Parts: sequence; C-alpha cells; structure tokens
Amino acid sequence: MSGNEYLAEYDRAIPADLSRGIGGYLRARLDAKARALGQRDRHALFLPRALEVCGMRNEQPLTIMEIGCGNGGAISYKHPSIRYVAVDIGPYFRDALEQDGIEFIEANVEHDKITRPDGSVDLIMLNHLIEHVSNSDGLVRELRRLIKPGGAVYIRTPNVERVKWRFFDDYTHIKPFTVNGLHQLMCAHGFERRCVLYSDHARINLDILTNGKFRDVMCGQMFGGKEIEAVYVRKAS
Repeated sequence: MSGNEYLAEYDRAIPADLSRGIGGYLRARLDAKARALGQRDRHALFLPRALEVCGMRNEQPLTIMEIGCGNGGAISYKHPSIRYVAVDIGPYFRDALEQDGIEFIEANVEHDKITRPDGSVDLIMLNHLIEHVSNSDGLVRELRRLIKPGGAVYIRTPNVERVKWRFFDDYTHIKPFTVNGLHQLMCAHGFERRCVLYSDHARINLDILTNGKFRDVMCGQMFGGKEIEAVYVRKAS
C-alpha cells in the first residue's frame, strides 16, 4: 500500500457520526469550548494541552512539527506565535494543510531525511507514529538532529503491557513499546524524560475539559489508560 492509499483509507475510516452517547456529549462540550476560545473545533484543543504537558509556553515564537500528521487535527490550533510543519508519507492532505498555512513535507521517516535545517524545531509531535516505524533508531537520530537543544519530543503510543495482543489489531503496527523500552530508546540518543502519563483518547478529552485538575489521577500509573504519553527533552550536549 502506498503512502497516499494508506492516508486515503485512514480518512475513510473516520466515523461520520460522532454525536451519540457520552462520547458525543463530551465532543460537543469540547467543540463549544474550542469555539469560545476562537478555535475551529475540539481538535484544536489538543495542542495547548500537549504544550502544557511538555512544560512549554507559546508566549515566544515556536516552530512545531508533527510527523505522521494525517489531516492535521493535532496541529490545528491557531496562534500567531506558532509556525507549524507537517510531515507525512504521502501528499493526500497536502492541499488542505497548506491552505491552513501549514508547511508540508513529504517524507518516509523509515529512510528519508526531513528537509529542514539542524536544530530548527522547538517541539516534535509523534502522535501514534512511532509504533508504525521499524527503524526507530534512525527516526530518533533524525529527531535529535531537528530539535533545538532544550527542545521537546512528545510521543503518544500504545502501551503493549496494557493492550497486549490487541496492539496488532492495526495491521500497520510494527514495533510495540513499553514505558521502559521507549525510555531506553530515547536516552540512547541523547534525550532525557520530562514526564510520562498513562492516557487514552477519552482521558485526554476529560483532561482538557477539566483543565488538567485531575491529570495526576486520571493519567497516573494506577488508574491511567492503555497508552503512553511521554515527553523527552534534548540534552544540550
């Protein structure tokens, strides 16, 4: 399957009606919150939370890159001090992203370098990307090249200790991670961990709605979800 075919299938797989049940109620609340903040919809609220988890502020200009961006929902937050760079395996969403003022780079991170200068990015987001890549060492070396000293990498991936064999329900999943395995990979390439959370889609939505008040409990090791959310910072040397 080519990059464009995969992205087209991803686009088709998004449910058309998400308005029903408790999930629909929460999504409506998030949409209302986003519109009250002058944003398009709930997807825009993901990025401010990610910045908060990373310990970063948008008061100064930031360059934020998402690798495996898909339709760009996670980088749809509008803010004058943020410049976005979207990277994906095919150009399926290129036109829509560029119409939103987002720089698009087509690259297969298994083997391609990303065409940006060394140390030019403040934050790189891997939102359910790393589990699709077999050459994780090569990917993390490229992250370290792109990130400014002191810059951050946000990683979200299934926690194989909790999802077990359901990890392979997505046939494009290649490499499962535990918290410890991810930590060893990142530390081997000059990163240090800032935080780790145990989350999932529903917990992230609730965390946004409650302004992070219950994050330590909802996303803690004991009561948290089946995904890893981890932030790693590039060491200065």
